[in-house]
Amino acid sequence: MPRASAPTPSSPSTGSPGEPEASSARPRPTSCRSRRTAEAWRRPSRPGRSTRRRLPGPSRCRARSATGTSSWAARPGRWAGRPPPRHAPAVDAPSRSRAARSTCRPSRPASPGPLRSPTWGGRRSALIPGYRLLHSYGCPAGGQERKQAAPVRIAVVNNFFPPRPGGSSHLADHLAKRYAEQGHEVLVLTAAYGGAPADEERDGFRIRRVPSWTLPKTRFAANFDIGFTISPRAKRVVFDTLDAFAPDIVHQHGQFFDLTWLSGYWARRRRVPTLLSIHTRLESPLSRFNSMVYGLGDRWLVAPMMRLHRPTLVVMDKLMDEYIQKRYRRVIRGTVAIPVGVDPEKMRGGDGAVTRSSHDLGDRPVILSIGHVIPQRNRIALVKALPRILERHPEAVVLVVGGVYHDEFLHLADRMGVRHAVLAVGAQPQSTIPDYLAAASIEVHELEGEGFGTASLEGLASGVPIAAAIDADNFIGLELVDGRELYLVPFRDGTTSADPVALADTVNRVLEDPAGARAAVGGPARELIERHFTLERVAARHLEVLADLVGGTVPDRDARVDR
Repeated sequence: MPRASAPTPSSPSTGSPGEPEASSARPRPTSCRSRRTAEAWRRPSRPGRSTRRRLPGPSRCRARSATGTSSWAARPGRWAGRPPPRHAPAVDAPSRSRAARSTCRPSRPASPGPLRSPTWGGRRSALIPGYRLLHSYGCPAGGQERKQAAPVRIAVVNNFFPPRPGGSSHLADHLAKRYAEQGHEVLVLTAAYGGAPADEERDGFRIRRVPSWTLPKTRFAANFDIGFTISPRAKRVVFDTLDAFAPDIVHQHGQFFDLTWLSGYWARRRRVPTLLSIHTRLESPLSRFNSMVYGLGDRWLVAPMMRLHRPTLVVMDKLMDEYIQKRYRRVIRGTVAIPVGVDPEKMRGGDGAVTRSSHDLGDRPVILSIGHVIPQRNRIALVKALPRILERHPEAVVLVVGGVYHDEFLHLADRMGVRHAVLAVGAQPQSTIPDYLAAASIEVHELEGEGFGTASLEGLASGVPIAAAIDADNFIGLELVDGRELYLVPFRDGTTSADPVALADTVNRVLEDPAGARAAVGGPARELIERHFTLERVAARHLEVLADLVGGTVPDRDARVDR
């Protein structure tokens, strides 16, 4: 396919374009070894850092003839005889003129500190006051008519994927389904888990599971069964799978997963953009030593791997934004605010009698606690609040649903004499969660100031009262109100953990009148989810960002949740 030739310098004698002077015309490079010279042709004459436009495509070096055409057919290997993939267009995308850039670029506030701009290498970005989101000086939403996104190939990469339980696992699954429903080609690359097939097709997309192994469970790793794929053949499997699929963009989940690193390395080699959703902060609220080790791992391992492909990061809440600014702001391309999405309909219509019968609960008041027990969500504050709760409601029971990877709360319950009121049933199928929510009087597990995750959002969608120790401005662009959508528990002085006394008072108030509490906060909570956190809205925002990245632009600098 012919390639558009670079503009030739005007002749000094005639001044007409397209007539290069014979003595001073710069010859076009004709071999792969002259790649740097070829890129210099598109290097703009601006002061500061070079902002040359890199050659798109899946190869590190592309041979070109003197006329500027790509020799794909003559290239050996898997690309021989095949047309260029979608992520390697035959014609370079035209760059916007200086006038066009100036009309669509938003005004910049005073910068409190220099950061590299993800759009122009020589310019500097700033921090947005309050949220500290990285500026991306592209056209703002509404500044120009958005083009209809054409079908593209999207590779979704996550070490966690169903049947493995987990919030990021289910989010990746739901997003892959929505991408496929919109007509896009989707490949999921994940780690093998249990007896799941190595190659599977369902819901309109393909799943490729890479052979994996699991680290021994230790307290340092929170006893979490993370599947790793690193092996002598893993790189070949990942590269061959992605080369065969030839994605236009890679959507990664989890910054410390080896599949993220391998797919990022592939994207760097093939010049494919990447979008990275970070679900967990590498921090330990219970151990300063562990936090120090995690910080060193972020600095010496995770950040250098990010620097390879410079992804755009998805900011899910205020705490994650602060974490990204602290750890990764110098190695990424930009950020975009997109909250976690849930399917509210799947969380409604449960039968509480099924749960009560399964666990022989009778008519006891149920304090539900959904989610894996890890140091970041350890349930210790809930156990400390139990004696005060049991004084007024002696029949109450704490029902913990999720894998127990940190059992300190059980030992604490034994020492405090409340173990009889704590029932840990382990991880349960996703289809049974609505029954647990229907049986609950209140749901409590976000007590360490670690944000508001998928399980809590699903609780809001069901209408069950939620008690959580989070800031009112936890979500970027939203303001939560205590007693309106949920119950906000204050922090203990000098810590980010919930105050056990305040937590006990909140739980007791709800247990006094469970039906009244559900009626008071259930409606506003469901409305909040419908307006901002449904999978349809979240997937649509992801697709907008993916389309921007495929088109070569950086997402809007302050793409927050609309209120």
